[in-house]
Amino acid sequence: MNQNVLTKLMAILIAFAGSAFPITSLDDIAVGATYRMNLTTGDVLEGIVDSKNDTSVVLDCKGSAYTFTASLISDFQLLAPPAQKTPQQPAAAQKNDTAAAVPSAVVYDSVYVKNPETDEYGNAKPDLLIVGKLLRDDKAGVSIMLPNKQTMQYSFDQVVRIFRHSSEDSEEDQIKRYAKPLFCPSDMILVDLPPGKANRPFFKVCIDKFEYPDREGTIPQVNVSISDAQKSCEKTGKRLCTTEEWQWACSGLEAYQYPYGRVFEKDNCNTDGGRAVEPSGNRNKCISKFGAVDMTGNVFEWVRGKDNKALAMGGPLSKCQTIASGGSGDAKPSTGLRCCKSN
Repeated sequence: MNQNVLTKLMAILIAFAGSAFPITSLDDIAVGATYRMNLTTGDVLEGIVDSKNDTSVVLDCKGSAYTFTASLISDFQLLAPPAQKTPQQPAAAQKNDTAAAVPSAVVYDSVYVKNPETDEYGNAKPDLLIVGKLLRDDKAGVSIMLPNKQTMQYSFDQVVRIFRHSSEDSEEDQIKRYAKPLFCPSDMILVDLPPGKANRPFFKVCIDKFEYPDREGTIPQVNVSISDAQKSCEKTGKRLCTTEEWQWACSGLEAYQYPYGRVFEKDNCNTDGGRAVEPSGNRNKCISKFGAVDMTGNVFEWVRGKDNKALAMGGPLSKCQTIASGGSGDAKPSTGLRCCKSN
């Protein structure tokens, strides 16, 4: 066969075959362009590429941001090139040059809010980009201070997306932290939630397999204050888990309501509040998909919420998602602990 013909055939075969395997490089994906992406998970996403790095991409799908690695993309199609227009500044910033000028040496947060104005056809104009320092982000809404010290406030029905560039816990930092290798001690299990799944966080963390003192067949320690619980974890180079880490270690990738599944089974775990605390691992069906034991039933476990708030999870009559107030963090007869460790 003619060498030129053979070369062309090989090129065509490679082009068609390439879509059957996960891509390894994001070089051909442009920030600001619109794509349809087929993932190895079976999901198909359409949206604008908000940002990317060497290994991961952030895709904005009508206001919802999805982050996943290149290895999760099996194929992609360009639907529209990057737009030429830049995001509009808010009216307050347009009227004040000091607000619009953002010094490059300072790191600011970004908030996209819905534009109340419409075009001549009645369609909403592009979202407004608010640049400044986030002051509040809670159920009451969002407050952000502009570079000129003016404070803007928005309710959550106005907010489209938030990027915490100034925070140590920004999405980019999460990606970098997730990419680092994490090796768990023999008494802990690895909880690995990869990026790319909607409505689910992504992180890696080591968590004790059993309730403290983390030994199978031992009665868990109770009547512990949250400060003593933290000290117990720190003695072994660990810390208390966050509510998010605890929840997903219990519910697994499937987001089960109970460690063993979605339907309550009264005898799988020690969930009857009238029963005495049992030795760790006493029930062989009370194990999460990741391998954590007794995460519902038996004793409540101290965890940390936002702003380091004292909370408790697990315990009788609880689901993986149940979070109880820890009050002032004082010792309680039914509250013990479980430790975590991460990068």
